[in-house]
Amino acid sequence: MPMEFTTYLTNLADAITNENGPNLAFLLRPTSPHGKDLVKEFRNPNREMFRRFENAIVNPFDEIAVQYVMVCHHIAKKRYVEAFKGESQLVSLFYRYLPDHRGWTLPALFSILKDLRDLAYDADTHARITTPSQDQPSQELKTDAMEEAARIISKAFGLCMTDRYSVIHALGRTPL
Repeated sequence: MPMEFTTYLTNLADAITNENGPNLAFLLRPTSPHGKDLVKEFRNPNREMFRRFENAIVNPFDEIAVQYVMVCHHIAKKRYVEAFKGESQLVSLFYRYLPDHRGWTLPALFSILKDLRDLAYDADTHARITTPSQDQPSQELKTDAMEEAARIISKAFGLCMTDRYSVIHALGRTPL
């Protein structure tokens, strides 16, 4: 059964409310079946199309949902450099949510970082095998996506290392 964007938002909100990390990870995977459904629903997505969904669910997941559709669209069109950039933005949005929440988000973090790495590889590979044309000058095809992905993933490691929220709640103490 095809999934519409409103249903996707509801499922995303349920995963967040229930602190269901594995389901959240599934919902944020661009290769999940619902990604193709959302690409079909929004043939040529742009930010304006999603204005009515602002604040429909907890921030930043309303923005993450929009970014997810954009990434799926770029992947469907085989625009891997744009897909990588979009996934980078999605990860940055997720980083805003991460410090204030417990370990239940780790499956989703792992999943989106794995997707980021895969898209970085695809972007670099695509840039190397694509020959420059008049439409795309060679400087646009040059990409260092794997290096950028390493920097972004390193930031996740730092966020996890400085996580005080999980330790405080695991011990049952209140923060000072």
